[in-house]
Amino acid sequence: SSHTSRAISRLVNPTGRTAFVHDTDTFSTDVEMHHVRYRTKISRDFQRYKDQNLWQELLLALPSEVWGAKWDVILVDSPNGCCSNTRLSETHTPGRFQSIYTAKRLARVGTII
Repeated sequence: SSHTSRAISRLVNPTGRTAFVHDTDTFSTDVEMHHVRYRTKISRDFQRYKDQNLWQELLLALPSEVWGAKWDVILVDSPNGCCSNTRLSETHTPGRFQSIYTAKRLARVGTII
């Protein structure tokens, strides 16, 4: 929720820039949020993205001010991960393919992911 995002931002980064990337349309005027659309599905894509030549298509569409920033820390906590009690072939959530790859590409020297 936006209240949780605001609290996290104030707690962990009270004087710096914090941006949230999320796949819901719940936006708050109190925190910087960017809406994304995940295109992956674990059951369909798990084997596909073992091929590193395809990773470029995983990049999330983010505005240039996000790509141009130097981020000290990138925390990946969305979308839902995978498979605590479900087989890969039956998991229909997006997984974190796109979030993790995009975090890797956003990172600069010294960024902690």
